[in-house]
Amino acid sequence: MKSVAGCQLRVGYRCLFGLIAVANPQLAIRNPTTHFIFHNFLIEMMIKKAIFLFFMLFSITLQAEDTEVLFTEGNKAYEANNYELAIEKYEAVLIEKQESAQLFFNLANAYYKNNQLGKAILNYERAKILKPNLIDLAENLAIAENRKKDNIPPVPPFFLATFWQGFYQLASSAVWSVLGILMLFASVGGVALFLLKNTTKEKKRGLIVTGIGLLLSVLFLSLGNSRYQYMTNQEVAVITTAAVDFKDGADEDSNTTQPLHEGTIIQLIENIGDWYKVRLANGEVGWLQKEVFEMI
Repeated sequence: MKSVAGCQLRVGYRCLFGLIAVANPQLAIRNPTTHFIFHNFLIEMMIKKAIFLFFMLFSITLQAEDTEVLFTEGNKAYEANNYELAIEKYEAVLIEKQESAQLFFNLANAYYKNNQLGKAILNYERAKILKPNLIDLAENLAIAENRKKDNIPPVPPFFLATFWQGFYQLASSAVWSVLGILMLFASVGGVALFLLKNTTKEKKRGLIVTGIGLLLSVLFLSLGNSRYQYMTNQEVAVITTAAVDFKDGADEDSNTTQPLHEGTIIQLIENIGDWYKVRLANGEVGWLQKEVFEMI
């Protein structure tokens, strides 16, 4: 029977000589024993990595299949008008960290049909961040917003900001970034054209390509950055409780300035414990408890 200490000694011996051979390959060539140990060491490491990758890919595949089953079951429950079951299945997919615009859209539809307006608007907004041009999203979101009890007119945004936001939402941050890098390469090609060509006409052409490439590169990279910031730095939430008191201070004893209802969108400013200072669409500022809203 092999002792544990003996096994540990052999493992340590293999690792030691394997490292020595890596540091000095000539030693492995000159010493057949070291070469044999190093060879076995590499084989063992490759086998272990292959087994690890196999089980990792296998578990990912199983997880994807499970979430696909849950999503399909949610769709069937929705079609059967069993909206509570559909919500349960869609939320189970989200627990597995499998997010998509279509999933949020379907979940929002189920919440709307189940008369949970705040949750519906919340998930429509989440779908909008991932895919603003999703079919029927804008129409369904408008229908849900028309049912809100709070009529808070927003402060009109600067028209250039509205134009910029509509522009960068045409593509993902990855697409904008790739376009920016390609234009950067084009500008480098223009520099090469300017340096390598002899005629004035070709040099001028190189300068034009360089200038246009740099301008488009800056534009596309800026669009990509704005899209990324839009997706990751959301300090916006939706009230999901049926009715709440909008306070002028961070405690229950503060005065209520007005009641707010589910579906109202708020912007977070700061917090003191579980109380958050928030801004409404019309610019009014007040305090709400964390439990009455959810982040988009």
